[in-house]
Amino acid sequence: MSAKLSSALRADALMAGDHRQLAALQAPAGVDTTEDIRRTLLVQVNAKASERAVLEARHGQVWDTAELARDFVVEGFAAPLVVVRRKADGVVGSLMFQHQPRYYFDWAQDKPARM
Repeated sequence: MSAKLSSALRADALMAGDHRQLAALQAPAGVDTTEDIRRTLLVQVNAKASERAVLEARHGQVWDTAELARDFVVEGFAAPLVVVRRKADGVVGSLMFQHQPRYYFDWAQDKPARM
């Protein structure tokens, strides 16, 4: 994928507010093509940090740190995203999170990559 096309896809994902599209972008090993978009998302999420009730109204279910540990196994993170495996059924997905107050929200189940 060309750098120009990759940048355009990341910009589209940001503008759409769809962090799930970021996971579909491919890059050579060791190259984080999501860094710029994640930095932008990080600023946006934390500039508008919200209380739980507001996040629930926007995104549905919200987890604090203890609830996250109860329901998920954290596989990895790259702020403001965290990759998790749901304990109940082993399904892998991602959540967004804000730093203060620390809440996790906007669950998105991973979809198989298209070939």
